[in-house]
Amino acid sequence: MSLAKKDLRFSIGDVVYSAEPSKVDRAKLYGRRVKAALDDDDTECKLISMSECGTVCIPKGGTGLGYLSPEGNWVNRGQLNTVNLEGSPAELMPSSFNVVNILEEATPDDLLKCAVDSFYRLTAETRLIGAMSGKIFRFEYRYRDSYDTTSAFLQVTELNGIKELFMFVGSQHQFEPIGFEEVGIIDDSDVENVDDDADDELEFGF
Repeated sequence: MSLAKKDLRFSIGDVVYSAEPSKVDRAKLYGRRVKAALDDDDTECKLISMSECGTVCIPKGGTGLGYLSPEGNWVNRGQLNTVNLEGSPAELMPSSFNVVNILEEATPDDLLKCAVDSFYRLTAETRLIGAMSGKIFRFEYRYRDSYDTTSAFLQVTELNGIKELFMFVGSQHQFEPIGFEEVGIIDDSDVENVDDDADDELEFGF
């Protein structure tokens, strides 16, 4: 497979593979729903904002974000520096499209803990699908050069008898799911006491 401009490269062991991702449009799969506010004549209303003083109407697109110094002076984006929690300069990491991404084996729980924001269908080499052997793999994904990364998972799924490779991208969450073998205990002693007290206070008059 020739390496296209937007191909991703992966390595499992000492072997490097390539695959071309194409984003899956969820709206085409599931459809989408749009909410609209209408007036009494069924004309769509336009969104506006009010100034803090409440006297100026600001149409949609009339506001923006900016950066101010502690003294209240305007700061250009180019004057800003990215630092880590310790205050030292953060490292700018290259796009995943410009490096060989080392794949690490992951578990189904790892994938389930990922809040998937987008997913892609990968046109991959047959030998990459074979090398995955039905396992799930992960790597740190960056669409462009960035100081931050997101988690990406690769999984092979069989569709209509054909094995297809998909990539799931999202943020990783740290939580432990519970199972049926874990029994929850509800302490309802306080509830019973409250009910008893409430019954004592009831008076029935005829």
